Amino acid sequence: MACVTLAAACSADGGDGTSRPAPDVEMSFSQHRIDEGSARANLRVVNNGDAPAEVTEIGLDSAGYGNHLEDHRSTIPPGQTIDLRMTLPEPVCDAEPVPAYGLATIDGRAVREPLDRFGEAFVESLWRRRCNQLAVTTVADLAWRFDFDAVGTGRASYLRGHLDLDRIPGTTETLQVRGMQGSVLFRLTPTARPVLRKDAASVSVPLRLAWGRCDAHAIGESSQTFLWKLDVSVVGAAPVRITTTVADEDKAPLLGYLKDACG
Repeated sequence: MACVTLAAACSADGGDGTSRPAPDVEMSFSQHRIDEGSARANLRVVNNGDAPAEVTEIGLDSAGYGNHLEDHRSTIPPGQTIDLRMTLPEPVCDAEPVPAYGLATIDGRAVREPLDRFGEAFVESLWRRRCNQLAVTTVADLAWRFDFDAVGTGRASYLRGHLDLDRIPGTTETLQVRGMQGSVLFRLTPTARPVLRKDAASVSVPLRLAWGRCDAHAIGESSQTFLWKLDVSVVGAAPVRITTTVADEDKAPLLGYLKDACG
């Protein structure tokens, strides 16, 4: 792939009086499963050159995110591909996220490279998820709460709980939780679907939480135990899916319920 840089030519002074070609790299974008629901993501850089690529900054150029650059220190050996972790800025939700370009400072040179189609699809997906999240969380604060005294015993047991939606002052949009999905270890079932009306300060969605899987493999390998999905309708529109989590102090009691239920 031909190099694309912010400089006018594809070679520059190497700083020691020698002329070196600009970095020969390709770029893509991704996110690890454990980072889902956060602003953490990866700029994937392929070094097609014959020398190590010294990276000192990375970023993203997209109308949906603006022109973002942050400090980063990595060395990419020749012929190697490395995911460089970065933190995305808040999106611009009234702009389009693609086309998108990877940014990096490599060997002291500014590089701007178009993302491959897989990377652009990932940027678009992350942008959409975050904009969906903001459409809900700028209207109300969401919080899970549970009664940790189980109803029933063993694998027939469940916990009663609520999802509280507390309106942010100054907002008037209506919200309704149309559906919820737990993780591989926990099943969530709403028992009613009340609406946060425009003149209401809060609403609580009653629910049941039950165990999802009890096998040791699922329990040991689960990386998204407390990343739960909600389908929320804003002002009566089609639901958007957002990712939520529980308070840190509730994680141990929930795992305690799972242990008791699974026996």
